[in-house]
Amino acid sequence: MRILFLTRSFNGLAQRLYLELTARGHEVAIEYDIADAVTVEAVALWRPALVVAPFLQRAIPEAVWRHTVCLVVHPGIVGDRGPSALDWAIADGVPARDVYKVLATPAGVDRAFRKLDSIKPDLVFWKSGAQPPQMLAAGDVVMTTAYNGRITAANEKDKKNFRMVWKDTPYTMDSWVIMKGTPQKANAEKLVEFMGRPENQAKLPKFVRYGVTAAAAAPLIDKSLMGDLPTNPDNLKLAFAEDVKFWIDNGDKLAERWTKWAGTK
Repeated sequence: MRILFLTRSFNGLAQRLYLELTARGHEVAIEYDIADAVTVEAVALWRPALVVAPFLQRAIPEAVWRHTVCLVVHPGIVGDRGPSALDWAIADGVPARDVYKVLATPAGVDRAFRKLDSIKPDLVFWKSGAQPPQMLAAGDVVMTTAYNGRITAANEKDKKNFRMVWKDTPYTMDSWVIMKGTPQKANAEKLVEFMGRPENQAKLPKFVRYGVTAAAAAPLIDKSLMGDLPTNPDNLKLAFAEDVKFWIDNGDKLAERWTKWAGTK
């Protein structure tokens, strides 16, 4: 395999990785991470199947990670969102279209927990959406699952430079409902119709980067915001939809097993 080794300094970890990779017969080129333009040029020239980057101090340029598999070797703690991360865990090696088909079987559940077992010593768990950006900012974790709106808010309001990886991310939808028997049914219907108008939905990303549900809203959204939206076609094609019915049918028993798993060393 052709590998580009992107490193800030050729230190002990970098040297060990280089020796291990070359000993296994891989073709490895080394490039120092000094500027985005240099990295992009190195990838264009070497055309690697994989970029390996130990202990980077800057983000890999989007022009690289969108088109080339990148592995950032950065020992540290990972944030996890609890039992609902099982679909993410099994996505490691399972095609997105088959995640819930596999997870619906006892063997699939065992597979997901084996994956979590492999990273358990380096996991911390969060309970509220505010925690992931806080843990990242404090250096408590080096990567984490998170709500994308929380990440962009931290970048804009707190001047952070967090980056999102959309590949194999699960997405879900919220719903507006009108309670049966409400005396305000007519007004509620007017409100839902108003909120569903494309011209109104197009205003949402300015305040929080969650996706819009009206297809006609997309052309009306500020182009500078599209990259942060889960409904951006380039991001959406890398994600998979959470299976609501699966979690309704299996959520309780999986949560029970996860709670026992999380409580043991």
